[in-house]
Amino acid sequence: MDEATVAIIKGDNPVNMVIEALEMIKADGTFRADERILVKPNYIDASHPSTGVTTDARVVEGIVKFLKEKGLNNIVIGEGSGLSDTMRAFETAGIDKVASRWKVDLMDLNDDEYVIADVPSPLALKTVRIAKTALNSAIISVPKLKLHRMAGVTLSLKNMMGVVSPKGQIHRSLSKKIADLVSLVKPRLAVIDGIIGGEGHELAKKPVEMNLVIAGFQ
Repeated sequence: MDEATVAIIKGDNPVNMVIEALEMIKADGTFRADERILVKPNYIDASHPSTGVTTDARVVEGIVKFLKEKGLNNIVIGEGSGLSDTMRAFETAGIDKVASRWKVDLMDLNDDEYVIADVPSPLALKTVRIAKTALNSAIISVPKLKLHRMAGVTLSLKNMMGVVSPKGQIHRSLSKKIADLVSLVKPRLAVIDGIIGGEGHELAKKPVEMNLVIAGFQ
């Protein structure tokens, strides 16, 4: 197995931490100027990021700023919340302000056109309805660093549940179905928000101050 290059940055300025991490791994080289980039945070509900449940808007802003400064301008921030109105979750976290400030599109993937896709060599999931934007974009997964009742931790790959409908179909045989899902929509890049981590489980609201950003391709 090839070694993975991962940047781990600790600090007190999330935007600059993200940019430093992405510079370290030369992240801009993985995208073409003509392709759409989907920045996919985790907004399972409309909890504020300080609760340890959802993605910090400053981490998303660091990604968008990095991409824009590298001349990569075809950017959409998109999520399909499972337990809340997605746009309300964006507003609670401040993502709407990030999108406005940097003039990028903001999308509720639950309202996107969905495509029924066949999984090649499936382990547990033969077909899945996936948001068309996710299928047609280079994806940057931006999960929250937190624990999960079924998966142990919920990070870059499980974050892809936000692009499917219905989302509940993924939970039985979870690990196999995540593997099947990412055979169709594998993130090109992951940036993990560990500014405020989450203890207990994915909705526990037991925040842990960590002040970390982790970035890598695998």
